[in-house]
Amino acid sequence: MRHFILQLTRDIATMLGYKWETISTFETQPKDTEMPMTMQDKIVNTFRDYTRRLAADVSRSTKSEQREIFSRARTVRQIAREAGLLNRLDRANAHDSATVKVFENNDYNWSRFSNA
Repeated sequence: MRHFILQLTRDIATMLGYKWETISTFETQPKDTEMPMTMQDKIVNTFRDYTRRLAADVSRSTKSEQREIFSRARTVRQIAREAGLLNRLDRANAHDSATVKVFENNDYNWSRFSNA
């Protein structure tokens, strides 16, 4: 009985012509065109995101909070300088308009920012 059912199933399955699509093995492989992030890249991105958040917080802060924010931004730059990542951090911050307006244009100095 089982043989009969299998034979019947095979006959039904092969009754209609069906063309199987072949998928190239080259297309199924993931394309690794992106370069992997190094630890330095991750650190620079973290510093950039933090300074971006600080720059966004400046506009809605009081003067004493603004001083604290500028102090934190300077501390981030000092840490990046000691780690040898200051050039990368400056390049990353140069592409961010909020960070450039608040920190870069005022040389990370709150008194320049408040007098402007």
